[in-house]
Amino acid sequence: MDADLEPSMDETILVGDDLMTRPSSPIIPPEIASHISSKENKHKKEVMLLDVNRKHSDYTSFKPEKLQPQMAADNSVSVASEGQPQRPTLEVVEIYKSSVSVNPILGALGVDT
Repeated sequence: MDADLEPSMDETILVGDDLMTRPSSPIIPPEIASHISSKENKHKKEVMLLDVNRKHSDYTSFKPEKLQPQMAADNSVSVASEGQPQRPTLEVVEIYKSSVSVNPILGALGVDT
């Protein structure tokens, strides 16, 4: 098969005034890859966020809703009762991987590592 006919797995992006080629990642979906710059560690299967495109239209058009604590509780009850779908919330979770020296201790306690 001719190498020119094979699809490219790389994506050309504009960073500042420079064009850069970034390999597409199976971990980060393409619709999100246009919003961020990331670095993938293939050995550890981790992705590190390097930069967020703050000039992207999705980022600039985002306006967070500011509600008073009492009003927020009242609104959540009324929205649920009206049958309107609730907007999904963004949840940030920190995940820590235990070191090799700690794994036997956690195993003895019955904690899954």
